[in-house]
Amino acid sequence: MKKHTLFIPLLILFLFPLIITSQKNSHNQQRSNQNSNQVESIEKQMVKIQEKLGLDGLQAVLIERVLQKYAIKKKELRKQLENRQVMMAKMQNLNLERDNELSELLTEEQMVELKKVFKEASSQKKPQAKKGSGQGSGKGKGRGRKSMTY
Repeated sequence: MKKHTLFIPLLILFLFPLIITSQKNSHNQQRSNQNSNQVESIEKQMVKIQEKLGLDGLQAVLIERVLQKYAIKKKELRKQLENRQVMMAKMQNLNLERDNELSELLTEEQMVELKKVFKEASSQKKPQAKKGSGQGSGKGKGRGRKSMTY
């Protein structure tokens, strides 16, 4: 009997570090997946950008670096715990800084096209809300209830 009572605590003692390590690895893997998704997203975006703007190889590399730089800055900004309005203002400032940097690398026509690509990409990310007349079916408008006057 004594062997069994000693066995369980020892088993727990040895398994606990393994459980903790596996949880840390899982968290790190999720984080690296998010980073790779971000890089993949920029790479996909670059295919469209290069095609629509007619970029040469050097321009494409420079544009991609700028986009990655600001994607990292935005990601860091999202980690901060600030109210929504402050964060949105900071995001807009980052977008302006990004656009200023990009305008040094692109012509005015290319910048116009780039903004169109950004607009398309942002509209694809946001789920579209269903728009209706707002009238509903009429159910729940006090059926079965009598108005009470006091």
